[in-house]
Amino acid sequence: MTPVLEDGYDLDVVYLHSFEIDYTADSIATNNQFRFDYSDDEATFKVTGFSNDSILVYEVSDPMQPQKAVNTQIDPLGENFSITFGDSEIEDGSYQVLTTTELAVPVLVEKIHCQIC
Repeated sequence: MTPVLEDGYDLDVVYLHSFEIDYTADSIATNNQFRFDYSDDEATFKVTGFSNDSILVYEVSDPMQPQKAVNTQIDPLGENFSITFGDSEIEDGSYQVLTTTELAVPVLVEKIHCQIC
């Protein structure tokens, strides 16, 4: 940072009230999964490192009611794949990005008859 001064003025100290830094962080899936939290305004995310193109994104802030992201774009990236998605409605969110091969499948589902329900 270089201050711009008028001729004849010297400057020894600069005081800053505040500043912002925007940066891009690499988001790389491990074992076809990536989970992260986000707290800010509108943003676009890109996650790379998936071994196939069957990639899903869920907003999981409320784990009992996950919301599937619908505006996604999947692109080949060398031998792998990436997914890009945005969120303009949620300021604080948790996201789970994974391929369909990593979805959990229940071991057993039983119907229970309840006499007092």
